[in-house]
Amino acid sequence: MAAALEHQHIAVDTTLPNTGTLREDLMDLLSRFTPVISAMPATTWQALMSDLLATSVANLNLKTLQLVVSDENWITQQLPDILKHALNRGEIQQDANPTQKSLPAVMLIRQLIFTGTLTPAQVTDIVDNILLPVYCRPAH
Repeated sequence: MAAALEHQHIAVDTTLPNTGTLREDLMDLLSRFTPVISAMPATTWQALMSDLLATSVANLNLKTLQLVVSDENWITQQLPDILKHALNRGEIQQDANPTQKSLPAVMLIRQLIFTGTLTPAQVTDIVDNILLPVYCRPAH
């Protein structure tokens, strides 16, 4: 898969989003994957995700999945700085916990499993209806 994407010269911008609003930072972060995901048919992504979710005798696929949704993945590594900027701008009242910080990566995986796509409308739905309500909740 990586070789096919590399052959097509598709790269993801890895600079930290800092647009001035939390919403646009999250939109920017997730939208960076749209060209990569669009490079292969939806059914291919769904098959790849199905293979990833299947457990092997040595549980190698399970370990791979755990890595993808852990703090080790690039998306989740961006969240502390994105949320810190939002906190400094007064957009959010508190930092997110590790589970909440993993939500963008988990939602991306969900899209690949169920639809094999990541359209601008899907990114907007994830950001507006899932991520922002979680990150912008009132402090307890």
